[in-house]
Amino acid sequence: MGYIHCCGALHKTKTYCLAPQENFVLCEIDYLSKCPICGHTVIQLTRVDNNNNISTIRKTTKKAKEFFNKLKNKILYEIRPINYGIVNINKFYLNYNEFGIKKRCYSNLKTLKIGKFENNYM
Repeated sequence: MGYIHCCGALHKTKTYCLAPQENFVLCEIDYLSKCPICGHTVIQLTRVDNNNNISTIRKTTKKAKEFFNKLKNKILYEIRPINYGIVNINKFYLNYNEFGIKKRCYSNLKTLKIGKFENNYM
């Protein structure tokens, strides 16, 4: 999922991968169907050539819709972000208190003061 800068803010867009044209390694389109602020349609074509030079073409409103319809048949697939979902949670529990003595009962780990020493000079 890409972003397009319009009306002073970044807006999430649909990103499509195109079949590379000659002399280009990578071609991608970012398509914003409607800006939530101004209501314009915005499209941005980003291409990378063999020398790693990046070129961009940006069109808005009616020209953007015509440009997208022109490039529709060259779209290979839509790039979708990876959904990481729930990550495995570690169930590690520290059985010793801050003085190195084995705990007799479970307590909250937030109350532990590991590394604190008693200071008689205070």
